[in-house]
Amino acid sequence: MITQGQVKNLEFADLYQVNLSGADLRGARLRGARLVEVDLSGADLTGADVRDVLGMWSRNRLDGATLDAADLRGSDLSGASLACVSLQGANLEDSRWESCDLRGADLTRARVGWRSIWLTESTFRQGNGASVWFDHADLSGAVMTEAHLPGASFFGARFDRVDATGGVFTGANFAQSDVSHASFDEADLCGVDFRSTRISGGSLRGTSLLGSVLIDTVITDVDLTGARTGGTVFWGSDAPSVATDHRIVHLGPSLHARVEAPSRTVLVMGGRESGNAAATLCSALQEVGLRPFLVDANDLRTPAGPVVAVRAFESHGAAIVFDDATDSSILTTLRRSVHGAPSWASRAFTVLSRDGLEPSANEASAGALDLDVAAAIELTRTRLSTNERYSTS
Repeated sequence: MITQGQVKNLEFADLYQVNLSGADLRGARLRGARLVEVDLSGADLTGADVRDVLGMWSRNRLDGATLDAADLRGSDLSGASLACVSLQGANLEDSRWESCDLRGADLTRARVGWRSIWLTESTFRQGNGASVWFDHADLSGAVMTEAHLPGASFFGARFDRVDATGGVFTGANFAQSDVSHASFDEADLCGVDFRSTRISGGSLRGTSLLGSVLIDTVITDVDLTGARTGGTVFWGSDAPSVATDHRIVHLGPSLHARVEAPSRTVLVMGGRESGNAAATLCSALQEVGLRPFLVDANDLRTPAGPVVAVRAFESHGAAIVFDDATDSSILTTLRRSVHGAPSWASRAFTVLSRDGLEPSANEASAGALDLDVAAAIELTRTRLSTNERYSTS
């Protein structure tokens, strides 16, 4: 029998068939507790310490419970019933929610600690594991706006009518999941595994899909207006129509029926004042046998910050940025990615003044430019200095 005085301190407690429905557990300490057939329906655990709780496959009920800002790191609540649970701003690092009923749950701004959004799909596959597990969970009707869950595993999960607007899911695993009538507008889905996933009747407006894998992915009646791709793998029955969709912003070459060598493509970031110089540069790049991708800095802005700029850069052999095209955070991030890249993955990167005639006064070349790129830049300077007019083809 648990007394009122004990209810706030349940650290490492062994709870079996305990009824705590509707209990006031705000700020309670449940770290390391073991839950078996515990009823926490409607309980208020706002700000509670729920770390390392073991409650997997034990018929626990947390329907309608409030776990806002709770610390759930390392907990395992697999198989629990959590319909309409509130997890706003909760820390879900290394927690497990496999096969949970999370219909109508509120995961607004839920996060996995401060895990870096730079982790890629390959990082998770090399033994570091997912950041949080929702495999086979039913998230129908859940709210996940601005959730920060990079590297999460949603294998076989159901996302019917989910609102994940502005969420960060970099490097997550959505393989074999059902994403029907869901909204991932302006979300960061870079490096996400969508293999054998069904995406239908939803919205991916402004979504970032750079480096994502869409193999045997079924995409029907989805709004892709402003979706961004680059280094994205499209393969399967829907590949031709999706990869060439005119509504998509192509920030780099994608892999589908025809594979293009990224080393022969160049990312060109131009701004409003550098329009003529950027167009002239793109023409020169084509003349020396390279394929330019002219993008606007606004196409690189996401809730995850400059990560999309790096993803776009990584899908090219080189990047040329005009100094009016972007802010200092993107330039700094690109510079770091150049210096931090291994020798086998090195890429050329330079910043030009907005008139294209000289290197920017605030930025020197951050890598040895490929000879063809250097030749194109020199050709551009010559044409601009003599006021020649060239249009892009």
